[in-house]
Amino acid sequence: MTRNNPVSRRTALKLTGAAASVAVLAGCSGNGADADDTNGDGGNGGGDEFEIAAGESILLEGITGGWEGADGDYEGVQNPTFVLEDGEDYEIGWVQGDGGSHNVELWDENEEMVDGYGTDLTDDPGDDGDFLEFTATDEIAYYRCNPHPDMQGEIRVE
Repeated sequence: MTRNNPVSRRTALKLTGAAASVAVLAGCSGNGADADDTNGDGGNGGGDEFEIAAGESILLEGITGGWEGADGDYEGVQNPTFVLEDGEDYEIGWVQGDGGSHNVELWDENEEMVDGYGTDLTDDPGDDGDFLEFTATDEIAYYRCNPHPDMQGEIRVE
């Protein structure tokens, strides 16, 4: 039997193995989430921290797969972590991103709503968004859309 291909099967396998090794070493496999991901976002981002000045508004885009930052340095970041100042007033809100019904709630470490800080579930947050005013306390650990577990990000109060 005559071979039409000058590259042997053995050479092809060696090249494939070498290419796979390079890809793994370069970090081209997996979804980028660490196995020990503990930021409460299911590996969907949130690793970046953003300090928010007292009195500032936090604006998110409501997308069932995860909140997306819609303003400032955190724009485009999925489930960003916000660093707030203890005892200062803020507001957090969202604009429509996927047509679904969403709300925003502030939760503690036990994943329970803090001091009734939550908006109603709606698919129409209005043109300016649906906002919640709150005072930052160390009890607040997360912001969350109650029916959508992937829409959760961390809040650190310092």
